[in-house]
Amino acid sequence: MASLIKLLPIPKELNICEGIFSPNAGAYIIFAGQNDRRLLILNRFRECFERGRGIKLTISCTEDARNIKDGDILLEEDLNLNGEEFRIYINEKNIKINAGGFRGFLYAASALEQIMAQTEGGIPTLTLRDHPDMKHRAYYLDQTRGRVMHMQNLKRFVDKLAFYRYNEFQIYIEHTYAFRDIKELWEDESYFTPDDILELDAYCADRGIELIPSLSCFGHLYKLLRLKRFEKFCEMGQDESEFSFYDRMGHHTMAVIEPEGIELIKSMLAEYMALFRSDKVNICCDETFDLCEGKSKSLLENKTKKEVYIAYVKELCDFVKASGRTPMIWGDVVAEDTELFSLLPSDTVCLSWGYGTDEKDTCIKSLAERGIHQYVCPGVCGWNHFINRIADSFVNIRTMCGFGHSYATDGIMVTDWGDYGHVNHPVFSIPGMIFAAVMSWNKAETDADFAELKERISLIEYRDGSMKAVDLLDAASDCEAGDWGDFVRLLDRREKCGKIGDFAEYERWLDGVRYKVNLKDINETDRKLNDIISQFPACLGENAHIAVNAAEGIKLINHAIAALCLGRSYDELKTETEAWFARYREIFLQNSKESDLEKVHAVLKK
Repeated sequence: MASLIKLLPIPKELNICEGIFSPNAGAYIIFAGQNDRRLLILNRFRECFERGRGIKLTISCTEDARNIKDGDILLEEDLNLNGEEFRIYINEKNIKINAGGFRGFLYAASALEQIMAQTEGGIPTLTLRDHPDMKHRAYYLDQTRGRVMHMQNLKRFVDKLAFYRYNEFQIYIEHTYAFRDIKELWEDESYFTPDDILELDAYCADRGIELIPSLSCFGHLYKLLRLKRFEKFCEMGQDESEFSFYDRMGHHTMAVIEPEGIELIKSMLAEYMALFRSDKVNICCDETFDLCEGKSKSLLENKTKKEVYIAYVKELCDFVKASGRTPMIWGDVVAEDTELFSLLPSDTVCLSWGYGTDEKDTCIKSLAERGIHQYVCPGVCGWNHFINRIADSFVNIRTMCGFGHSYATDGIMVTDWGDYGHVNHPVFSIPGMIFAAVMSWNKAETDADFAELKERISLIEYRDGSMKAVDLLDAASDCEAGDWGDFVRLLDRREKCGKIGDFAEYERWLDGVRYKVNLKDINETDRKLNDIISQFPACLGENAHIAVNAAEGIKLINHAIAALCLGRSYDELKTETEAWFARYREIFLQNSKESDLEKVHAVLKK
């Protein structure tokens, strides 16, 4: 059994020997020396043995590492190692852990926990040496566009990040924080309070994770700019239309010609970032689709659109810098123009994102050649799908991590967006989370075999002895004829085109989806999904009911989109859809607050 031990991330060096170390309830876990976080470290190792062997060991400290007895577990800081580097030495008498700092000890505990989960009774004697190849390993979770998780579940998500050795976390906020003087922004939404953020910040810190504030500050200001008192700041003017997932994603950019607008954003930033101990702030500034298309168009008489953009962003970056923090921005608008980007403060971090399966390194290379700080940002490919596109996320993450290692970027930040209501359950993002953890930690693993890595994740994350869990999720996600995003956009276009009598435009949208549907035999995908669903309980354990519901959702949307493409009514699906949504709602509310749940329901009822 010992020779079959699999770990995540995959270590640089693991040598398994023939002997066995047998833990006993009378042993101590001992920290040698001084460290102001040693109680957290000791308790983390005690948790390992409680979970892995059902024994609660005594914790203690010593100033002399020689003062240990047979059976003890010794933890000793080694200043010759970097802060995240660690060593595990297990012989027949003792376990010895060396680490360069707090995070290194936590990572060693995660590795030890995985080893114990795959063995029974004694622990194999071994030597394990490991350290990360990428310094900053961040995860980005949308907590605005559809799903605001219950705090206890968000903490469990943080635990998962810590287990797979992430050291940074950002939650995306547009309107889901309780700004003191803008109650109408959030009072009818699910939201985070100042208490929540302070609590989450402390929780992350205790697990070696830096919680970094992220606030939309330029584009993607749908709710803010539709408020009566701030509508004058909206580039395209007043908007009193009914709520639309599509419009929320596509419009509502700050009018840069209105100087009071940026002052509003600064006040929101000041209030929000004060809650975090991080010295970084992500001001976003991506997808400013409406920039200079309305009120601010006159500015283009003397400047290019990118120059207008960079002037606004520079003012925000300077504001962040004045607070002693480092600004971060998404790189989609100016990443191709490194000369303009160089006008920003020199330590500004460009978040170079790309979520496709055929991403190129052009912009990343150009930024690296100019010495601009950047993170590569792939995605877990879950937004607008009931089950994440696991194969796509693997290819995308492998490609972007490869670029990160090749151009020695500062780090990686894997993204987990919500878009049209965040319909995918967070549990389906875990494989993508692990792909990025593995490939950022160990650059050799950008050549990892997809099938082998799916098996490893199935074993370690889902405790699936058959090692098929992730493969089943991958197969289910591949049964989409059209996705939730297609469905939302088609209904949105049908409604808007119907109001103006332009059905030719709607037909053009339909043509864009028909090619997908034509590639699938809907009845055959039903049969495939039914076979997959029958296997979920044996492989996914406590998550099986979530996967069953998601797969049933894929079937429903497949049939609904096929009906739209054929010009048929899908009214016969309504009863089945309502029954499905009742189950979906129950699962959703176990994980998250109400959030955009009823908005999703409203789309299904159209």
